[in-house]
Amino acid sequence: MDVMEALRTRHAVREYIGAPVDRSVLQELIEAAALAPSAMNRQPWAFAVVEGSARLHALSAEVRHYALEHLPPDTPLARHLADAHDDVFHGAAALVVVCALDGERQSTEDCCLAGEALLLAAHGRGLGSCWIGAWPVRG
Repeated sequence: MDVMEALRTRHAVREYIGAPVDRSVLQELIEAAALAPSAMNRQPWAFAVVEGSARLHALSAEVRHYALEHLPPDTPLARHLADAHDDVFHGAAALVVVCALDGERQSTEDCCLAGEALLLAAHGRGLGSCWIGAWPVRG
């Protein structure tokens, strides 16, 4: 697929059939993400993969609970998450979390670039994807 065609035709998918994604394909998508540019070539990212529709549905409930405890209730995201029937991951069978390895200012942007590379690679493989942004979690 031509890059410009991929940029024009990629879109967010918010309803999945739950079919498993082969691990070799997930590995290929992560390798594509790791090719993204980063400030000073620091590559400040790590990737976590969660597989299985049932596992993601349970994780969705945990994410909703955490977010509702930490977001101001009048925000659009909090109102959206308050719907108990909303599956944060839209019924997907696989989730790739792009994590910044440090608190450097540029790391968030670098991880966004890696995420976009992953989304475009998924589209090129005929897979649907949806960017789900989240706030930084400090441990």
